[in-house]
Amino acid sequence: MPLRILIILIVIILLVGALVLWGVSNNIFVTKESIESKIIYGLRHVSKIIVGKYYLQTVVDHREIKSLRPDVAVLFKIEWEANVSVDFSKIEPEDITIDKDSKVISVRVPNIEFTELSIKRPELIYEKIPFYRNDEEIRNQILEKAKLDVQDKLRKLRNSSYNIALVEAFVRSFIKKTLGEEYSVNVIIG
Repeated sequence: MPLRILIILIVIILLVGALVLWGVSNNIFVTKESIESKIIYGLRHVSKIIVGKYYLQTVVDHREIKSLRPDVAVLFKIEWEANVSVDFSKIEPEDITIDKDSKVISVRVPNIEFTELSIKRPELIYEKIPFYRNDEEIRNQILEKAKLDVQDKLRKLRNSSYNIALVEAFVRSFIKKTLGEEYSVNVIIG
């Protein structure tokens, strides 16, 4: 009798062990994340990322500054730097479409933003009568006028093919790293 119980116990242990090994090999104990959820989880944790930089120049002359005396003639060149960024924390599950047969992923990303607009170098190119170094108000007017010009240029560049290519390259490499395989990626802005 005790031998029979021992044999039954060994058979039960072997069956349970075989079941566990089969389950581990078929991943039945691991919850399977969908491709969409992996991408969304990863992109949301990336949050806001800088995908590129712009270096711009503006030129402001004396005719654009109202408070200058008529006998003053100046020309300024101001170099600017702006970061191209996308806030991926706004992505929702319905923003991702996957065609598994043709291995194409379409991702709708939020609008491209320009952040950290900063002056790299203001330069006085020409002045007829020296005034600039002592007149803070005029200097501020010149910088404000130049900033408005740069913001207008950036507004026009927002949905340029260059910016879309930057975002596409980031998303493509992110998906390859996250999923471990190559997918064709379509990025839709907005």
